[in-house]
Amino acid sequence: MGYGIITTQNIISLHEKLKRTDKIYHIFKEAHFDEVIRTKTLRFAKVTSWKDPWELPAKYIKKIQADKDRYIEFIANTNNLPLLISCAGMCFCKQFDKEAMWQYYAYREAEHDPPEKAGQHDTCEKAGVCIETTVEGIIDSLNLEHVSGGFVGPVLYLDFSGENAKRLIVNENAETYPSYMYMGYVKRNNYEYEEEIRIILDMGNKISEDYVEIPCDIQKLVNKIYLSPGLSDEKIDSLRKKYCRLNVDIDISKLYSISDLNIPKLSDEEWQKVMVSGGLPENSDLLYFRQSSGEWVKK
Repeated sequence: MGYGIITTQNIISLHEKLKRTDKIYHIFKEAHFDEVIRTKTLRFAKVTSWKDPWELPAKYIKKIQADKDRYIEFIANTNNLPLLISCAGMCFCKQFDKEAMWQYYAYREAEHDPPEKAGQHDTCEKAGVCIETTVEGIIDSLNLEHVSGGFVGPVLYLDFSGENAKRLIVNENAETYPSYMYMGYVKRNNYEYEEEIRIILDMGNKISEDYVEIPCDIQKLVNKIYLSPGLSDEKIDSLRKKYCRLNVDIDISKLYSISDLNIPKLSDEEWQKVMVSGGLPENSDLLYFRQSSGEWVKK
């Protein structure tokens, strides 16, 4: 069986489940996004430098039961994924507007803050910036002059418990990824809500630092910007002015908005009836709270 990939017009290949037009998202802290604009580069982290043990689980596996499958022989190598040393990756996601995503990617004070620290910050002034792009957009925006190859694919979320750990290697989806990059696309199933899409680049030679900065055409990359929820009006105005030169739509996350919820909209007089006497507006199919009896009632 061959890899389930679709070759693009350049050296980056796609997983069979992805299309070039698929929308993908990445959340930056405001300062980090400003740095992207200033330097016109995107930072790709060396895959083997990822700190979270569940980002590259095979790096931490000491023993794997003997198995005839060819992936066992590769992953169990005592050199700990030697071929991935030349690879650097960047993570995107299929859906961005989730509380956990903003907290983790936008509000931590430092790269290695624990996730629980994220919620301790004042989100009214600490801005996160989410860019919307496409698979095609990220590929076409990058200067690939020093890149030997690359792959874009969805993360596989697997159960690592007990005997299931063998599925890290003996997995029906493994052959849809380049073999030496496969473990860069595996993560514990507790993180399934992230719906990650990763782009991993083969830099050819070993990367001396923990990251590599790839030149990027920002205009080709960014289709739209979403600002994090909970920002003050002043902060929103400031960010709109700052990023208007990118000539893309700038929207606000709807995560904290109640405008789209199906909440009964009553006039002051109608609410007064509900609060005082439990009276309800005519022709209503919604439930209302009757304070006098402490009941939810339907007219």
